[in-house]
Amino acid sequence: MTFDQRAYQVEYRKKYPDVVKQSNQRYYQSHKSDPHFMVTHRNRPGYSRDYWMAHKSDSHYKETASRANRNYREKKQQQLFDIFGDHCRCCGESNKVFLTLNHINGDGADERRRLTGNPQSGSMASWREAIRTKDHTRYEILCYNCNNAVKDGRVCPHKLSQQKK
Repeated sequence: MTFDQRAYQVEYRKKYPDVVKQSNQRYYQSHKSDPHFMVTHRNRPGYSRDYWMAHKSDSHYKETASRANRNYREKKQQQLFDIFGDHCRCCGESNKVFLTLNHINGDGADERRRLTGNPQSGSMASWREAIRTKDHTRYEILCYNCNNAVKDGRVCPHKLSQQKK
């Protein structure tokens, strides 16, 4: 059994709330004169819900967030292609727009449920898990057509046409 740091912290905070409060107060008192202390983590403007609500319609804010999300997604996608290949393992399609991550055992929904709590969303969580494990027995790159064709244990039409020849 592995040690779960987050679970331990939650339990500790429940068990010793006074100790945690005193520790936080000591930390604040010793760091409040630091000019960087008040602008770090949740105290900076970007973390404020009020700030976000006031600026969420701001086009610069949206563009910045959108660009950051797009860059992150492209970076993760490239890492996937570096590990699992940059073409469909069935038909050879290499246009990255059409390529997807396939769960070879058909357990993609179970994995998304385990990682995010929702079987319908969380492809990025699956990507991160695939990058972390680098397990070629669980994951492969397929084009969207082949991925849809092999759902539920069916055989891809490309393989059927190759078998007929």
